[in-house]
Amino acid sequence: MKVLVITRNAWDDSNSIGNTFSNFFEGFDDVEFANIYFRSARPNNKICKNYYHVTETEILKKWFFPKQIGKQFVYNGETVSKKQFPVENKEKVLVNFVRGKNIKLAYRLSNYIWYQKKWINSNLKSFVESFSPDIAITFAKSAPQYFLTVKYLRENFNIPLFTWIADDEYTGLLKTKSKKEIENLRYILTESATVCGCSEEMCKYYNSVFGCKAFPLYKGCEIKERKKESCCNLLKMVYAGNLLYGRVDVIKTIAEALDNISDSKTQVSFEIYSNTQLSSSQLDAFNKIKCLKYMGQKDYETIKECMSMADVVIHAESFEEDQIIKTKYSFSTKIIDCLQSGSVLLAVGPCGISSIDYVRKIPGACVITDISRVQQDLEAFVNDRDSFRSRAEQIHDFAKKYHDRERNAAMIKKAFRNIMERRV
Repeated sequence: MKVLVITRNAWDDSNSIGNTFSNFFEGFDDVEFANIYFRSARPNNKICKNYYHVTETEILKKWFFPKQIGKQFVYNGETVSKKQFPVENKEKVLVNFVRGKNIKLAYRLSNYIWYQKKWINSNLKSFVESFSPDIAITFAKSAPQYFLTVKYLRENFNIPLFTWIADDEYTGLLKTKSKKEIENLRYILTESATVCGCSEEMCKYYNSVFGCKAFPLYKGCEIKERKKESCCNLLKMVYAGNLLYGRVDVIKTIAEALDNISDSKTQVSFEIYSNTQLSSSQLDAFNKIKCLKYMGQKDYETIKECMSMADVVIHAESFEEDQIIKTKYSFSTKIIDCLQSGSVLLAVGPCGISSIDYVRKIPGACVITDISRVQQDLEAFVNDRDSFRSRAEQIHDFAKKYHDRERNAAMIKKAFRNIMERRV
């Protein structure tokens, strides 16, 4: 079987989407994967070898020579060098700047470039024909890259579609009355042979709006026994994930509270691992907090090891109303990384959003849902370190029962088989 994966970013295990897909598909030895993506970045995974990518910069440079747009290549861990992706770091800085400032003109210009469809050319056709996918996998996203690629594949090749709802775009689009983008979402979901969502709440919501019959598909855990015993006077905490959607402010609040708690009896070390490009003012604020160590971006295997060696792993969500709307139905895949670490899970965020409500159901996890009580509740949590062993054991048992990777793989393979049977 051949499966074509459509993503905005390259399939990279150091980001949440990349390592989630690797988590889903690792061990699918009878499946060959290809990836179409739309950013200037190198792939980084052990599953997919065939790639096709297009960027806005390339489209602009070759605006009058559209037949030259698009690049096909094979990745084997050696042939792709930094020289082949010279604008990767500059693009990351620009993308994070635009996200942080919410520059509407930049989004409009970007959408205009993609909607001109100069990138839908013979190079793209040649790549799809040469790979000849049996199934295409994509996200429920309204961006023209996703919508136009799916439309092209459906109308020209009739390739069946497996769609994952990773984030709730619909609520935001409804609020801004973005009719065209809502119709893009509707098209993708309507054309999909199978739809799954990142949480039960997300599935129920989208099923009620779009009638897409989505079912929940969570990231699976690599269940390992806990390696590390806590030191008597050093408490190691780790946060690993993006700092978007207002999370950076919550992490800062947590770190400042931990700094106040840290003393000679209990020294706290709080490490942050993230690929989010922070502003200089954000970095300066982090650097002023003694217990906090900002580690930046690391590969996924390193992050897993650091999380497994922590006493406590942290998940955070914003308390800001506009950010709550954006994350209400989403389920952060970082929760699964926390579960598989074997460490105690601490979550800070408001009630009423899927990720926090889910952690509240996990035996042994600690959840703080009132931003005004962060220091008070953290101090009580830290002072109850005798409970950490039993907390970690309860969390481990929950992960083993509800997030087994083999069960996930069986669900995906069954969905693939059903799609192929219906296609025949």
